[in-house]
Amino acid sequence: MSERFPRQDRIRAPRDFEKVFRQGKKKQGRLVCIHYLYNKEDRTRVGITVSKKVDKRAVVRNLIKRRLREIFRKNRQIFPCCHDIVLRALPACASAEYGELRDEVISLAADIGFKKTDNISDTTI
Repeated sequence: MSERFPRQDRIRAPRDFEKVFRQGKKKQGRLVCIHYLYNKEDRTRVGITVSKKVDKRAVVRNLIKRRLREIFRKNRQIFPCCHDIVLRALPACASAEYGELRDEVISLAADIGFKKTDNISDTTI
């Protein structure tokens, strides 16, 4: 399986984010909140939001986005097919290490019924 993250696997339009927030379900942890909605396509798409409430510095927000993108890219097998998923960073995320963030995303994915896998990537950013 390719580890690329092509455009068609990303949620980019504001209306798509709003649809997931309004109609989807969510599971919240200490660092991130996962919003998810069935999308009737044959692919899983992901969107990432990091607001200024997390950290006012763009450098920190961009680092968090890169980490969340990498977690999804390396571990996409734990997420279900045919869903739109929005990973929303919470304020505690600003001071978290990559491993903590990865473990929480994987744990939340398992809690909402997505399959858990043993070969989870340990790549760090």
